[in-house]
Amino acid sequence: MASKLIKLFSPMTLGGKKNPVHLQHRVIMAPLTRLRTGESGVPTDLVVEYYVQRTTPGGLLIAEATNISPTARGYFGSPGLYTVEQVEGWKKVTSAVHEKGGKIFVQLWHSGRVGHPLNQPDGKSLPVSSSAVGWEDVTSRPVTAEGRHSYVTPRALETDEIPGIVEDYKRAAEYAIEAGFDGVELHGANGYLLEQFLCDSVNCRTDVYGGSVENRARLTLDTLDAVLSKLDSSQVGIRLSPFGSTFGCTDSTPEETYSYLIKKLNPLDLAYLHIVEPRGLHPTGPIQPEGGTTAFSRPLYDGVLMTSSGFDRASGIEVTENGAANCVAYGRPFISNPDLVHRLEVDAPWNTWDFKTFYMPEEGPLSLGYTDYPALEAKLFSALNLGGKKAPVQLQHRVVMAPLTRLRTGEQGVPTDLVAEYYAQRATPGGLLIAEATNISPSARGYFGAPGLFTTEQVEGWKKVTRAVHAKGGKIFVQLWHTGRVSHPLNQPGGILPVSSSAVGLDDVRTSSVTREGRAKYITPRALETHEIPGIVADYKRAAENAIAAGFDGVELHGANGYLLEQFLCDGVNRRTDSYGGSVENRARLMLEALNAVLSSLDSSQVAIRLSPFGVTFGCTDSTPKNTYGYVINQLNALNLAYLHIVEPRGYHFRGPLVPENGTTPFCRSLYKGVLMTSSGFDRATGVEITKNGLADCVAYGRPFISNPDFVHRLKTDAPWNDWDRKTYYVPANGPLSLGYTDYPTLDMKASLCTHFSDHNGILMLNLVPPQWRDPMQWGFFCAASFVRGISCFMRYAGVFCVFFGMALIFVIGGLVAHTIVSMVLLFNIFFNYALCCATDPGIITASWKKEENFNDDEEEDLEEEDDDDVETGFLPRIRPSAMAPGGTCTSGSSRVQLPLVQLVDPQSVHVYFFTFLVWLAVGSYYAAFTSYKSAYTELTREQYVKMLVLAEVAPLNIPAAATLQFAFAMAAAVGLAVSILATWHVYLIATAQTSVELQINRHPRNRRLHGGRVTSPYSTGSVHGNWELVFGRCNYKILSLMPSTRLPPNPRTLKKRQSVTRNISSARSSEEKPHLDEAAHSPDIIV
Repeated sequence: MASKLIKLFSPMTLGGKKNPVHLQHRVIMAPLTRLRTGESGVPTDLVVEYYVQRTTPGGLLIAEATNISPTARGYFGSPGLYTVEQVEGWKKVTSAVHEKGGKIFVQLWHSGRVGHPLNQPDGKSLPVSSSAVGWEDVTSRPVTAEGRHSYVTPRALETDEIPGIVEDYKRAAEYAIEAGFDGVELHGANGYLLEQFLCDSVNCRTDVYGGSVENRARLTLDTLDAVLSKLDSSQVGIRLSPFGSTFGCTDSTPEETYSYLIKKLNPLDLAYLHIVEPRGLHPTGPIQPEGGTTAFSRPLYDGVLMTSSGFDRASGIEVTENGAANCVAYGRPFISNPDLVHRLEVDAPWNTWDFKTFYMPEEGPLSLGYTDYPALEAKLFSALNLGGKKAPVQLQHRVVMAPLTRLRTGEQGVPTDLVAEYYAQRATPGGLLIAEATNISPSARGYFGAPGLFTTEQVEGWKKVTRAVHAKGGKIFVQLWHTGRVSHPLNQPGGILPVSSSAVGLDDVRTSSVTREGRAKYITPRALETHEIPGIVADYKRAAENAIAAGFDGVELHGANGYLLEQFLCDGVNRRTDSYGGSVENRARLMLEALNAVLSSLDSSQVAIRLSPFGVTFGCTDSTPKNTYGYVINQLNALNLAYLHIVEPRGYHFRGPLVPENGTTPFCRSLYKGVLMTSSGFDRATGVEITKNGLADCVAYGRPFISNPDFVHRLKTDAPWNDWDRKTYYVPANGPLSLGYTDYPTLDMKASLCTHFSDHNGILMLNLVPPQWRDPMQWGFFCAASFVRGISCFMRYAGVFCVFFGMALIFVIGGLVAHTIVSMVLLFNIFFNYALCCATDPGIITASWKKEENFNDDEEEDLEEEDDDDVETGFLPRIRPSAMAPGGTCTSGSSRVQLPLVQLVDPQSVHVYFFTFLVWLAVGSYYAAFTSYKSAYTELTREQYVKMLVLAEVAPLNIPAAATLQFAFAMAAAVGLAVSILATWHVYLIATAQTSVELQINRHPRNRRLHGGRVTSPYSTGSVHGNWELVFGRCNYKILSLMPSTRLPPNPRTLKKRQSVTRNISSARSSEEKPHLDEAAHSPDIIV
């Protein structure tokens, strides 16, 4: 079950009309004056580094207070936005932040009286303010080029000068957008110019900018209007400090003043209103209202409310959870913690900031206390540049999704929208995905359902995938694949033999080839002729070019896990005597030729390779792996590839020789000079450790990505992982293609949820609504089926309840009315149960509107039933009527479906139920009548009872007519009791037979939407009834141990007819070899 997401770390959208800014979390970096830009106010590369360090994907930074004009400057070293040079300097900052997936606003600033003549353009003019009201503060002095000096009394702005100030704000806002900022924040807080006009302790004017609150707020509102005339409202925010006293700027009636101003902001639909709590550096001043400034502002402001000053993790979570604020801006914690967002997420301790380096350090470089604070996060979550010559791919973290074969593309190998959704779910900003192994040609295919990159349709299909990944800021490579001997003629064009380095078969009883007709044993391949090998190289080159055309950022050649390139490399398979066999140089020739061919069309930054030096997958081994791979890796050093991907031999097929003492990764690290990626069997601790000690630059995770679409987030926060279901690694045996593919839950799952039951251990789970269920027709079937199923289960339990309740009434109460009620209820229960069972019997329904030939066709085949202790199957072909055992048991390809504590029904055992019926009838009748009359006529002796019940001597007992009628009802109740119990028990037992009728019906092509719109499917399609069963059939399998099912086997006539057809087809094919369905013991490259 997904854990509850803390709202502080959940996505949100800022306000605005046209293009509101979307954030991935609500932790904002507040504007922080740092004074690192010198006299010119131009941001340097050091400033770029500072902001980049604090950027997170989808996070918002508010750049430090930035002067709107030369006369606005209050502090030496503060940046500006009024010259071309400053704009160009800021462009470097915004570009770097955007490259990491972050958002950035800038705070526009006029300091007013909080300055000094030395900071003015001429070095002697007085700073300006609303009035000539000075302020003496012994704790704070303005920073100038000559050091700190005392504040001076400013001069009051003339009325005709004020429009010039408004124009400066407007121009600076335009410069900000030109510089690449996502928006601007007007600084109307902390005692600077806009607040100096707003607060009556400073504003003593008598013109239209002084006196009433309307006049004092005029400059702020005029400035906002001017900026909004050039920018969209989604690009504009404002900061206020209603109850602050910074720099002596206070108001006598702050509630009235700020209530007026905040209400005026509502129609403007700003990106946000930023409120400062007066508990920071200057806590003196009037007492804030009860609940704080944020609580005061929330009822007044309708838009996005940001709060700041003095918040820690707990208070930040609280203020967002209770809705008092939409997001929280942190200031000083961001100074000393460049990874503050991560620290907040994992509740890690903070670095302590050094107040002496908040601004320019007195001694030391400008980086002191600026860009030198250490990050908490492990190297695994830090940025990385892949290798290559021209434009290496830049990653924001080192958690890579390994290539995972999922077989969801059918006969044509064309990725569908479902595939695009799958990869988009797992994409992260700046994260690398390696798309599943993809065939380079028709003859390269080893598995039915694997995608390709050799047709135009396949390229177009992959374009949807790459666009979806890039839209989320991710990077994606694709693995180029030739399976070689790991194939079957059914997967080859024209049914030809698969190829390899030599005609050496794969003798592995644990695995088999996945074909359109099910699983088939591997066969001995044919050896490639020498003149054919250049064609294989050309296929790799062409597929690589198609990959780039499809939008991939690069390609990874699959030279591992027993496939073709490794079949040439390892002397356990390669027995050739030509230039591609014998010495290690010859055996490595095909791999290096393929790499060089791809490099002739792609930059080295777009090319990588995967190797498994000490693996034994598919029996592909080498007698001297250290020598062989030592040679290959040394050859790779000269190519400057994007990365070398190493597979540790500790996955699913760990058999064979021991790896080097320290493991495969250290062995390769000592040889390879470029970016080294390792994979197979890593968890969080080992991934962190191996990147920390430098043995690998990044770690590829496989299976965890299958069941955790938000796996990177889970690793960062050390959250628990979803368990993967191995039965749905490939095409699920029963259910839509999305099952076990796009329906795993995330930690912060916010989409609509639908309750369904997982195939995994029968545990109730909540999962994302599968794409197939987003069709209104599907929901109609789902709702109708759920209603009938619910009514059935209710009535079945109601029947049991009525039985016990009726027994209680008969044995305890007695009486004519009670017996009448009980009898009617029990009889109704019997009628309802049998009527409902008949109505929902798949055999009856299909017999009435479906022809027998729809269940059988020319491709009929028998499925061999496996032993109960076999390993579960990851891929199941079509279920045919021949899978129906005589007793109604669905063999379902690999394992029979049988519930605990419930015996399956044998149609030959009907006499058992008849005998049981007689027993219940006799026992129920005797005790019902006996106890009823015992309660009504306590004066009767036992002998009289015997005469009444056994000898039917009623007349001599002088029993009144009413009592005789009561006896009749008692007998009816007894019969109803017996029949009801028998009906309930009977239906419950035979319902657990779990026939394959619904799977047979599912072969009807009407249900094309379940497999991406294709006309035919080798897996499961469905009719109207098939839809119904397909939607809630999974629920049925898992809750039968808790409540009975309504599903019955088909009626005997229909079943007998089908079995007859099946026997005829089976006998006609008796001479043909049937494919054997074995367990899914796939290679590590498929499951990683």
